[in-house]
Amino acid sequence: MRLMTLCMLYFAQGLPFGFVTITLAAHLSEQGIGKADLATLLAVTTLPWSFKWCWGPLIDGIQIRSLGRRRPWILFAQVMMAVSMCAILLIPDLMGNLQMVIWVVFLHNIFGSMQDVSVDALAVDLLPANERGRANGLMYGSSYLGTMLGGAGLGIVASRWGLQTAVWVQLQCFAIIFLLPLFLRERRGDRFFIPTRSNPEDDKDRESFPQLLSAIYAAFQHRVTWVCVLLALTVKVGTGVSLTIGLTAFVRVDVWTLEQYSIVMGGWAVGFGLTGAVLGGVFADWFSPTRVAVAAAGALALVWIGFGLIEAQWMEPIHFAGFGPYHGLNFDRKTVFLCLQEFFAALLSVALFALFMSVAVPRVAATQFTAYMAFLNLSMTIGVSLAGEISGTIRNGDLFVIIGLWQLVPIAIILVVHRTMLDAKKNDTKKGALG
Repeated sequence: MRLMTLCMLYFAQGLPFGFVTITLAAHLSEQGIGKADLATLLAVTTLPWSFKWCWGPLIDGIQIRSLGRRRPWILFAQVMMAVSMCAILLIPDLMGNLQMVIWVVFLHNIFGSMQDVSVDALAVDLLPANERGRANGLMYGSSYLGTMLGGAGLGIVASRWGLQTAVWVQLQCFAIIFLLPLFLRERRGDRFFIPTRSNPEDDKDRESFPQLLSAIYAAFQHRVTWVCVLLALTVKVGTGVSLTIGLTAFVRVDVWTLEQYSIVMGGWAVGFGLTGAVLGGVFADWFSPTRVAVAAAGALALVWIGFGLIEAQWMEPIHFAGFGPYHGLNFDRKTVFLCLQEFFAALLSVALFALFMSVAVPRVAATQFTAYMAFLNLSMTIGVSLAGEISGTIRNGDLFVIIGLWQLVPIAIILVVHRTMLDAKKNDTKKGALG
């Protein structure tokens, strides 16, 4: 029950992300939204997640223990996510009120980031250490499934029955998922609805705020911590640029409709991403996170550069011989590109998750890891914003080549992290031998 609740809450985070970045963005692109406005919309989708570390002290410090340590925050965030999504229904003309749409999306993702931090904290509280690896894989996969439904599923609904119908379907999903944390008890004796005065014994193990700040400060004295911050700030820039350019280049009358883009990006591509996420966890255990991250980042760079160099052939099909019912399949190059991009991007992300977990100081591991995740989202936001600024002056194909070459920067940083970790391990070994 607890693991299912965690997975469904991650599903609830992926659902609106897929809706906004695929369905809503493609709908507005089909209506003729400018690149700068589209970039702003996508940027505010990820920007609140860049500062989600701010929620940590608030969620840890303000608790209604009789209702559960994390459950009240999750329920509050869920309600506000639904309320903010309802606001889209009150905007009659989205293209005529783009600024209002952008603010609604921004507000929605503020509460989405709050739920993310609360759910992560709940997972740490509820799951034993030997189950966290499997649970992380299932939760991350659930987020991908939510993105698939929000992109491909709601994209089809929006193209056939209108965007408002897609929003209503999403709200119904929120209502069903809301029931799971509503009837979840974190600990035996927790109340479902009406709070009572907390037991003083519950607060004995709570670390004071000055102690927490001191531990965080000590963690950031390590060189590898700052190198990882730099890595997180650079590694998703290319992905942000690609997301924005892909939308404006592919969703046009003469290329793809909203439904076609949603099926490919929210269906095929997300399916490849889910596969990459699962394999990324396995490969990181087998070969080490740094090796997998370098390989995935390099492969992603080659995909971007190769796609950029064949801009004139983007519309041409690729024939796959296949076998049985899949004999003679034809996919255009855009579809193949989006699937490969999502596969290697997911492979890279999971390897980075494992890497950041391995360098986190145990005492403040949750706070430190959340900070890395926030910087990853900020990196994505930077890429989306850059795309809006430079896309009008540089050809789309050249932009893909540029972001492919840019990947050399995070690859170099990953190698520095690897070297730093090896040096630290050698020093620890020497100290142990001397001791």
